[in-house]
Amino acid sequence: MKNFIFTLFIILSLYFTQNICASVIVLYDGSLNGGNQTPEEQGWLSLSGNPAYASASGGMTNYNTLHDNAIQLRYHIELDNPLDRDIGYSLRFTARVNQENHGTITVRAGFFVVLKSSDEYGIMICFWENEIFAVRNNLHQESFSYNTQDFVNYEVIISSDSYVLKANNNPILSGALSDYEGTNWYGHDYPNYFSIGDSTGVAGASVDLTYIEIESPTFPEYIENPVPEPATVFILGTGLICGIKRFKFFRKNR
Repeated sequence: MKNFIFTLFIILSLYFTQNICASVIVLYDGSLNGGNQTPEEQGWLSLSGNPAYASASGGMTNYNTLHDNAIQLRYHIELDNPLDRDIGYSLRFTARVNQENHGTITVRAGFFVVLKSSDEYGIMICFWENEIFAVRNNLHQESFSYNTQDFVNYEVIISSDSYVLKANNNPILSGALSDYEGTNWYGHDYPNYFSIGDSTGVAGASVDLTYIEIESPTFPEYIENPVPEPATVFILGTGLICGIKRFKFFRKNR
C-alpha cells in the first residue's frame, strides 16, 4: 500500500508541477471570436486614447495615430502578480509597423513597448520603420537596424539587471534596465506594468497587432492549458495502472 501511495504521489506531483510551470497570460489573441476584437475587448488590457483610432478585422488590430502626432493610443495593464526580474519573465508579441513618423525627435516613436518590474526597474523599446532602439535616461541608447514593416514575432526577456530583445527568435538587442521608481514616466508610473502602443504626443504610427502574452513563474494561478495533453494523460494513466498492479501483487504475495 505504501508503494502504491508513493507512486501515485510522484505521478501527481509531476503532473501538477508541469501545469504550474505553464504560467502564461495571453493578453490578446487576434484570432479569437472571429478575429474582430481589439485588445481591450478581450478583457485583460485597458485602452488609453480614443478608440476611434483603432479597429480590428482579419485577426489583427490596427491603430493609427499618424493623423496628428499629438494623438496617443496605448494598451496597458498593471498586473496583480509581481513581475520579478530576479526570477525572470518574458513578453511576446507579434506586430507590424506599417508606417511611423517621429519628425526630428530621436528618443521617441509612434510604436513602443514598456515593461516595469515589481521594483520599477524596466525598459522602453521603440520601433521605427527601419530601426529598433532602447530609451534610457531619456536618451537614444543601444539600437539595431531592422525592417519592422513585416509581421515579426518579438520576445523581450527580463532577467536580473538586463533585458534581451529577440526578433523571430534571433537576439537583436540587449542592455541594462533602468530604475524608474518614483518618476512619472510618461504615464507609466506603476510597478508590474506593461504597455504597448503610442503615448508620446510627439510621434505617430500605423501598427498591426495580432498577439500578446506574458510568461512568468509568478503567475501560478493562470494556467494556459488546464486540460492535460495526450502524452500527459498517457503517462498518468500508465503510472496509475502500474501502481495498482504493484499494489495487488504485494497484497497477493504478502
